[in-house]
Amino acid sequence: MPVSTQRRAITAAAGVVVRAATPADIDTVVALRLQLLRDEARSPLFAHPRSDAAQQARLLCEAQLASPVEVTLLAIDDAAAVGLLRCSVSRAARLVHPTRYGFLTSAYVAPSHRRRGVLRALLREAETWCRARGLGEVRLHCTTENLEGNATWEALGYSPAELVRRRTLTDE
Repeated sequence: MPVSTQRRAITAAAGVVVRAATPADIDTVVALRLQLLRDEARSPLFAHPRSDAAQQARLLCEAQLASPVEVTLLAIDDAAAVGLLRCSVSRAARLVHPTRYGFLTSAYVAPSHRRRGVLRALLREAETWCRARGLGEVRLHCTTENLEGNATWEALGYSPAELVRRRTLTDE
């Protein structure tokens, strides 16, 4: 039987350790999620955060950390959190296979730790978590404005499968 992500930690490049976040990590998880939101501000999807985004992030993260069908992974370097990746079990339309897959979100690595294998280590642990749940596919969304992120995902073996389009409605 696979070892639970909740009980193990893996070491990435340069001494970075990846482990599952716990409720005791809530302040760290919220801080990283809010930094990710700020970094994604160039996207029209994230350009206008709510005035209560910090409070909403805390409520959201508390629920996610308590969920049995998802894990929030932290990359720790010298006792400081330098990366975050959330993975959940998601369901597809009942008409196609696979009906269940892993969904990655909230991928963030501090600028000081980028290009050092931190995302790769987070991803390795997320994929292990998915396999332990019988999931054979992993999906994610990355905004079109995030050129560096899209190049990174491509380099890690993730290929585009869908393009989501949007239109802002105005009063006529």
